[in-house]
Amino acid sequence: MSKENDLMTLKTKVGEASDLGPVEDIQAGGKAAVASTQPPREGGAPLMGLFSVGFALLSIFTFAPIFAPLALIFSIIALFMGQVLWGVSGIGLAVIGIVTSPIFMTLFGIGAFLAWLGL
Repeated sequence: MSKENDLMTLKTKVGEASDLGPVEDIQAGGKAAVASTQPPREGGAPLMGLFSVGFALLSIFTFAPIFAPLALIFSIIALFMGQVLWGVSGIGLAVIGIVTSPIFMTLFGIGAFLAWLGL
């Protein structure tokens, strides 16, 4: 690559510092340096588990037919990602959301009634 395109390379050094500020450094023809003060985080936040518990809580207090399946999906993904506590909590709360939902109670009640009738 030419000198003008040095900023576009993937091989820029992280933590390289210059005597000039970033604006003066670019105006002087040098390449801008990216300074990193923190190392990258290893664990990060358990987002799938947080989504599963959040959607499960929403399924308890709001519209369960939308949020309970989302909570179950995110809980299963969280379990596969190793976020066992969050995944199990999400599944438990989603089940509570399904059981306490008037819409699901109506659907299951109609199904039970039809089964009782033998249809």
